[in-house]
Amino acid sequence: MNKAILGRRSFLKASALFGSKLLAGATGFASLTNCGSRSEWRSFQYPKILLDNFSLFDGLNISLQKDQIILIKGDKILGIERKGDLSQYKGFRLFDLNGWTLLPGLIDNHVHMTSPFVMDGNLNVLFQKNEQFELNFRNCVMKGVTTVRDVGGFPGMIKKFKAKADKNQIPGPRVFSSLSMIAAREGLQLGWPVNASYIEDPIMKSIMGGNFAARPQTMEEINEVCEEMVRLGAVWLKTLHQDQSFHHKAHRLPNHTDDEYKAILRNGRKHN
Repeated sequence: MNKAILGRRSFLKASALFGSKLLAGATGFASLTNCGSRSEWRSFQYPKILLDNFSLFDGLNISLQKDQIILIKGDKILGIERKGDLSQYKGFRLFDLNGWTLLPGLIDNHVHMTSPFVMDGNLNVLFQKNEQFELNFRNCVMKGVTTVRDVGGFPGMIKKFKAKADKNQIPGPRVFSSLSMIAAREGLQLGWPVNASYIEDPIMKSIMGGNFAARPQTMEEINEVCEEMVRLGAVWLKTLHQDQSFHHKAHRLPNHTDDEYKAILRNGRKHN
């Protein structure tokens, strides 16, 4: 019982952000044998689930809700009901949560799921990319984040690990990604790996499944990049506009022209 985890994502998550071993999920149950380190993740299914003995923070009331039960069937939450005679719920697998707290899964609006989170790219980063990217996905749900808005990364890698999470092969959140960010054609960038010298290297592009950031040189290329991102599965388009950053002085960062920004906007609206 203490090793059971409700699949990786859904409306509810147990024990808030403090490493509990129960996460409400949309795809049945999964077992994570050790949340504190790299662990085996395996999926298993219960068609009908009843959660009992918990405190509920529903995001609507300032106080915790008591004496409730939650009914789940497959990948749907059927309802939250006042606790009564549990014997009436025939065919439901009962889980006693021992007083844990449930709350809605969190949403992070700014993540880079395929970022190695190091200042300098090197061979070690490249060789360990799969482990790091899986860890990025895993860390989201282990901290209560069940949905993310990915704001730029390697398209092939995002699609690969998103597919694994969607199939419950690894723990991971729902991912709504822009895939490659659409950066200005030249000049200093906001940081690694966008400013890496090999960002448009064809070998690296092949290894990583596309560019972390695209740098279209013409209006035609901007349109082509926008169409490519949509074709690859982007659900929105990411670009940049900033004159300065913590690291760089004013007016050193590159930006698109007004016409180029308008072109990106038109492409986004066309597929909206």
